[in-house]
Amino acid sequence: MWAPLRGNWQSSTRAELAALVLAMHINMPLHMGIDNKTVVDKVRKLIDIASQIEQGTWREKKKILR
Repeated sequence: MWAPLRGNWQSSTRAELAALVLAMHINMPLHMGIDNKTVVDKVRKLIDIASQIEQGTWREKKKILR
């Protein structure tokens, strides 16, 4: 999968995060090596929020990924 991400606020972290989120929509095991701790932390937070939404325990917070 390859595609450019355009915009004034683009960064390598945002590009890696976008690619990982898209890859997580594929219905098969995902094995990735990421050396960007910020991306790993943000994906863990997104997975945690998704789990909470499924369980019905999520409380909406502003600035989710900050």
